[in-house]
Amino acid sequence: MICVENTNTFISEFFKLHIGSTNPHIVWNSFKCSFRGHCFKYSWKHNLNTYYENELIQEIKKLNEEIDEDSEAFSNIYVTLENRVRDTSS
Repeated sequence: MICVENTNTFISEFFKLHIGSTNPHIVWNSFKCSFRGHCFKYSWKHNLNTYYENELIQEIKKLNEEIDEDSEAFSNIYVTLENRVRDTSS
């Protein structure tokens, strides 16, 4: 709910700063423009995060395929690491 909190803060601060400074119609029109920019910014960040998330999912799938192709080597590495953990904890 970070978006909702940021939006509430944006709206509150905008009206605290501008209310009573000029004609209410001008304040309202400038708020609409500013809020539109606020929404574009959120949308851009959301789309960028979705892009990076999809990139990471593809990379994970690729790594999983590589692991599946060489599962025996992976098992050996896992056992080796597990043994090192046991040795260091003893």
